[in-house]
Amino acid sequence: MTELELRQKLVKTAQAYLGCKESNGSHRKIIDIYNAHKPLARGYAVTYTDAWCSTFVSAMSILCGMTEILPTECGCGKHIDLFRGLDSWVEADDYVPKAGDVIFYNWNDTGVGECTTGASHVGIVTSCDGRTITVIEGNISNSVGYRTLGVNGRYIRGFGVPKYELLAEADAVRYQNLEELPAWAVPEATELVELGALKGNEKGLDVTEDMLRTMIINLRATKALLAARQSN
Repeated sequence: MTELELRQKLVKTAQAYLGCKESNGSHRKIIDIYNAHKPLARGYAVTYTDAWCSTFVSAMSILCGMTEILPTECGCGKHIDLFRGLDSWVEADDYVPKAGDVIFYNWNDTGVGECTTGASHVGIVTSCDGRTITVIEGNISNSVGYRTLGVNGRYIRGFGVPKYELLAEADAVRYQNLEELPAWAVPEATELVELGALKGNEKGLDVTEDMLRTMIINLRATKALLAARQSN
């Protein structure tokens, strides 16, 4: 995938969850996706009654296999710290974002000068025409929905700007057999071969990094769901 395609993949994945809300419990699937991903940020499993805006952004990153460039967290302040650690943080309120960027807010922003402290909320930019930013957010009025605001508007805390170019390069790599896989993927890729979801060494795998990550994430989510059902 190109960088543009990766950005659109994140946006379209998020848009598929529009309308999920707390009142009917449909937001729980988002929490479950986050909790099924290991390791959990700070070892904390998000509950269904927690604030879930950062959890939503993280869950979309997990589904898209982008956690290397769009890190997982369940708290806005810590999420910003992770973007800083990846050299992917833009502090300037007047930054003109692209679809697939992550926007953070601070509801205590006075509107005077740059907002450089605090963090209250977060969402994924779906579009920007240079003047108006459209954002999809989890936990906006207790649901997944849209917000629009002006570039350099009040309450903008800053932006996480994932380095999609890194994944665009990685996605070009295709693995032909288990021996070529990175060490982190071998155990679950072997399990997928045993389940018949992937072909074994005799015929080759022929999977990209992106495909492999998606399959492993889905395997983890399925196992977590089965375990939850058994415990009930």
